[in-house]
Amino acid sequence: MGRSISSSGSVMNSEQLQEWLTELNSLTKDEMTRLEDPEACAQFLHDNGESTEILMDYLARNYADQDLTEPIFGQVLSGYYRGGVLRQFALQLMPTLVATYLIAVSKGQRRAVSMLETMFMAVYNEEILAGPPGCESILKRQDVVRIPCLRVPSIYHDPGKISQSVLADSALLNRLSGPSGSGGVDLPVQLVVKIGPFPAVDRLNSETRFMVLARLLKSVNASLAQLNRVAVCHALCRAAIALCRSGFHFPESDLIYKVLGSAVFCQETPKDVFAIMDDFSSKPRIGLSPSFLLELLNGVYFALFNGAAEWALRAIDTIHQRSTFEMFPDVLLVTNAIVNSLLENPSGTPKEDEPMGIRIVPSSAGVPSPGTEVESKPRRAMITNASLRVRRMPEDIPVKAPEVAHSSDKKEAFITDDEQHEDKEVMDMIEVGIVSTDEDETFSIHLNGSGASFVRKKIECMA
Repeated sequence: MGRSISSSGSVMNSEQLQEWLTELNSLTKDEMTRLEDPEACAQFLHDNGESTEILMDYLARNYADQDLTEPIFGQVLSGYYRGGVLRQFALQLMPTLVATYLIAVSKGQRRAVSMLETMFMAVYNEEILAGPPGCESILKRQDVVRIPCLRVPSIYHDPGKISQSVLADSALLNRLSGPSGSGGVDLPVQLVVKIGPFPAVDRLNSETRFMVLARLLKSVNASLAQLNRVAVCHALCRAAIALCRSGFHFPESDLIYKVLGSAVFCQETPKDVFAIMDDFSSKPRIGLSPSFLLELLNGVYFALFNGAAEWALRAIDTIHQRSTFEMFPDVLLVTNAIVNSLLENPSGTPKEDEPMGIRIVPSSAGVPSPGTEVESKPRRAMITNASLRVRRMPEDIPVKAPEVAHSSDKKEAFITDDEQHEDKEVMDMIEVGIVSTDEDETFSIHLNGSGASFVRKKIECMA
């Protein structure tokens, strides 16, 4: 019979694990109500952390033996449907089970993981509903994502280094009231995106596999604050490293040494370090989707500041290299932002109004940090349509011709540069008498293309 050994040397077999799960599922309603408090829930799961790690290791090693794992999966699902702390307990197992499932599928062991597929579909079909597990309502959930405007700091930009004219743009200052209505705090929101509802799934195949698995990881990430951080953070990092490195030989970068420095290898035992750097190049490659990697990266980033820094840094580096190979731009955007943020502020301590674990990265334009003295330079005015005025050269400006008659209604002849020689000839003819004018009538000539030819004909006829 299969057994599992914990880090402290404890040994448990299938029967012992079933007895322990039965004890967990026997919680009364009063106890379940008391454990609804996030701190009480986290403490309860922390107290059962050692047995939880044994259960994870046991399922990862004996997933192919359905006689041993089927009763365990049944009890885990039974507790999940009760909701509350037992739902959080079941979600703790998902990162390890997801990695085990994908590794088995890459080896062609589809029949061996049929129990895992059944559990994934059962949990997924409950997580997409609006109500809690076991609720009779069939209304599906819609995730609302509020994308903040540029005034809210993130790992992608620093509001203090952005022009105030940009921040004052009315398109970026749409205010959205909080959930409490009139009493809620207004948040500057640029866009609101609704994701869902997700379709129900009755079979896992190549089309629905990563949609289901990404949704399961999203549920895990939403509950990270209430879970056993030691167990779930290490499970997320191990899953990321195993899935991204399988079938590849990625060279290890110096990111971990730049961030942790002399603290490397002090947070984990040597045995754990060797487990991280296991050789995955000889194993089959595992296809991954960008949405799945983003959810995995979200959990790994949480682990970075919650007791698993070395594991998380190696996982981030591995995800970055795998995304570079696969050319996933959305995943590379997040990994580059995290890496640059860590290199700017490795400690992750907040500065000014920045959130914990996030350090704003200066732009590549060399924007100085606040308080830095910079030599002021005159700025060129912005080029607009008003700047593009038509300038006429002196030779294009029409020249006023001399007056040829004197009367109450004086008229002027305007002559272009190309017709000045024609005007001179006509004026000479008038002076010598070839063209005569009546004393009671003013004679003026407006020279243009057709006017010049008319004058020539009139002069010829009179001659």
